[in-house]
Amino acid sequence: MSENNFDSKQEVIKNILLFFISNSKYLTEKRLQKLFYIAEIEYIHRFGERFSNVNFINHKHGMYSFDIKYLLDTLEDDGKISPVFKKTKDGYDAQFFHSKKKEIVIELNDKRIGLLNEIIKKFTFLITQEIIKFAKDTKPFKTTPYGKRIDLEGYVEECYNNSLSKDKKLVKDIIDSEVDYKEGNFTKFNSCSDLLKHFDGL
Repeated sequence: MSENNFDSKQEVIKNILLFFISNSKYLTEKRLQKLFYIAEIEYIHRFGERFSNVNFINHKHGMYSFDIKYLLDTLEDDGKISPVFKKTKDGYDAQFFHSKKKEIVIELNDKRIGLLNEIIKKFTFLITQEIIKFAKDTKPFKTTPYGKRIDLEGYVEECYNNSLSKDKKLVKDIIDSEVDYKEGNFTKFNSCSDLLKHFDGL
C-alpha cells in the first residue's frame, strides 16, 4: 500500500470517528468501538465491501480496535476532539468524547453518512451493554477465537458467495417455472380471491 493511499484511508476513519462523536451524546471509547464495528457489519451486508480498513480483535469486552484507539489519540492531539471525565449513573468514572464542531469539516460520501445516521438513530438510546450484546451476536465475532483478529475481509467474501448462491437459485426457479408453464404444468385461477384461498391452504 502506498503512503498516500494509507494516509487517505486513515482520513476516512478519522472522519467516521468525528461524525460519530459530533452526532452522539455520552460517547465513551467502548461504546464508539462497538458502534464502529456494527457499522462495518451493516455496510458489508448492504454494499458487499468494507466500511473502512480498521482491524478488530476479539477482546474481553467484545471487539476492540487498536487502530481506532490510535486515531482517537491523534484527533485529540490535533485538537479536534477533547475527553471529558464524568461519573456514570452507576458511580463509575468514565471518559466521554466531545468534538470541536466549529473547527472540523467532515468529508464522507453519502453512503457512509446515510449508514452512520441510521446507526446513531438506532443505538443512541440503548445502554452500552445492549450494544455490546448486539455486536457480540454477529457471526464474525462469534466465529473468532479470543485474542484473534476478526476476519472481516473473509466475511465480505462469505456474504458475496451467499448472495451469489441465492441469485443462482432464483434464476433456476425462474427457468423451472418457465419450463412448467410451457409444458402446461400450472394452475389457473378465475379470480384474485381464488388465488388467495390457494395460498392460505398451502
